[in-house]
Amino acid sequence: MTSLTIMSDEEMSDEKQSAIVADIKETIEYTGGDVLYTDENYFEYQCDTRWGIPSDAIAALAGKHSVQVRAIGRKDGCAFVQVVCANAAGKLLQDESIGYAF
Repeated sequence: MTSLTIMSDEEMSDEKQSAIVADIKETIEYTGGDVLYTDENYFEYQCDTRWGIPSDAIAALAGKHSVQVRAIGRKDGCAFVQVVCANAAGKLLQDESIGYAF
């Protein structure tokens, strides 16, 4: 399961949120996505991705919509976690994955 937090420096319109969700569905989501929470300048979206979060797609999404994106992916049965962060300019700031010790 991957949780994406999408943040903007200004209030995010429903149209902008819908456009971002459409891009997530097209480029990042593998199955079953839902908006979990929304506020004035950010929202959280949860979906399944393929094994790893596509960091290039996260950076492209951030740059295209001028938002910050933080994605945290877990594959609980496989002892794997990944964090990907990109800024509003589309620059990848973090892409790290770890396997659990046990």
